[in-house]
Amino acid sequence: MLFWAPFGMLALVSVWLLIRSYRERLSLVASDQVDIESSALLLVLICGAVFLVAVVAAPSLDGPWYAARDLLPALACGAALCAWGYRHYPRMGNALAALTLAGTLALLIAGRF
Repeated sequence: MLFWAPFGMLALVSVWLLIRSYRERLSLVASDQVDIESSALLLVLICGAVFLVAVVAAPSLDGPWYAARDLLPALACGAALCAWGYRHYPRMGNALAALTLAGTLALLIAGRF
């Protein structure tokens, strides 16, 4: 689950951007911000609903399937949220991408030896 952390971090950054946009009422200044806020709110609500269904209505965790199968429908919405967070904080996104690559390499090397 460590390798999902960068994905979650950028998604949380975009949730913070959404909250900040509502609090500072940026939609009154820029008319395009209304579209961005409504799209981001829809994406956050979809991710939250999928997470809630995966936690509450998951039939069983044991079985021949993989563990995160109930969370896969939120992957596309989470990727869009990550893109919005990356647009505002590219250095943080690059650092998290490097962390993901380093973790993947460590996992591959540990699995080989």
